[in-house]
Amino acid sequence: MLVILASCGSAERSADVRPLGGDLALMWSAEATLAPRLRTQPPPLLLPAAFPWGDMLYAKGGEIVCADDLTGRVRWTAEADTGSAIQAAACREEVAVLEPGTGLRTFSRDGRQLGAWATAELDSALLATPGRIYVAEGDRLHAFEPATVRRVWTWRAPPGQAFLGAAASEENVAVNVFSDQGPQGETFALDFHAGTPRGRLLGRTLGWHEGRHFVWREKLSEVWIRDSLTGAYLGVRKLDSPEGPVLLHEGEALYASVNRYFTEGVARISADGARELPQEVSAVREMQREGAWRQPWVGGARLDGEILTDVRPDRITAVGARDGALHWELKAASGIRGFAVGPRCVVVLTGDGRVSCYRRT
Repeated sequence: MLVILASCGSAERSADVRPLGGDLALMWSAEATLAPRLRTQPPPLLLPAAFPWGDMLYAKGGEIVCADDLTGRVRWTAEADTGSAIQAAACREEVAVLEPGTGLRTFSRDGRQLGAWATAELDSALLATPGRIYVAEGDRLHAFEPATVRRVWTWRAPPGQAFLGAAASEENVAVNVFSDQGPQGETFALDFHAGTPRGRLLGRTLGWHEGRHFVWREKLSEVWIRDSLTGAYLGVRKLDSPEGPVLLHEGEALYASVNRYFTEGVARISADGARELPQEVSAVREMQREGAWRQPWVGGARLDGEILTDVRPDRITAVGARDGALHWELKAASGIRGFAVGPRCVVVLTGDGRVSCYRRT
């Protein structure tokens, strides 16, 4: 998604966003302009986008703007339809931009448009990997070559089954559709090259790691592991009372759970003799990586590479996915509308209409 900015802004501290801890330093902040095309339209949904090579993308008026994430200096611009919820994602060397109701475009890192694909579908979503771009449109999933926007294949959900989402890695892709067998739905593993189904199983794809396909079976609280190519069953992992998000990092499950802690009863000496205080029980919602770490958790969970974030309406807390150690924390009095975690910076869009960029020192 894109951020609409009024200017590149300055490096003065944003009064609304306050770092509470960790390794962040404010680089620049800017006023945001949330302007739809027509006065009768609601403002578009705008979220930051950051790319691996150190750039960020936003929208200003009727333009897409690519800027350096550390300085806010504009690198290139392109015309855009800002009346829709613009989405953006990075491939290996390309930037993919999807404007629902208008279409898909790709740009080189220096701003040259590489290709385009038109669609009038408003219900669409963008997913990108180093070698593929995917657009979920209604009950279809389209695959494109990033450099040309040539459509490679199209997969369509079976009749009567609603499309719930998709997941992809560099050489794998899977789609999740509604199933009457449980709330987790049903997964179709697709051939990366042709888009034809390679396997069909209950559950939702968490991801892939070292040739293994991990599928979440919510009804059973289990992660099923299968061979990425053949679909052969490799094992199952039972999670301890998961509640909320389940994510995958390096083949290990990260998930929220309500854990109970017991405080032993103690003896107290009083005037009429010893009395034993009752045992106390406390329940704490925690995010955990089995056998590695456990942290108190309040909001939703999102994984950006090695950074796992606790997302609340007015606060973001980031910990390391591998060790659970605190990396940084931000709080915004006006609320947080969206954020992006890049290799160098964290970009935050707040409810008071400001965008702030913090360097990860």
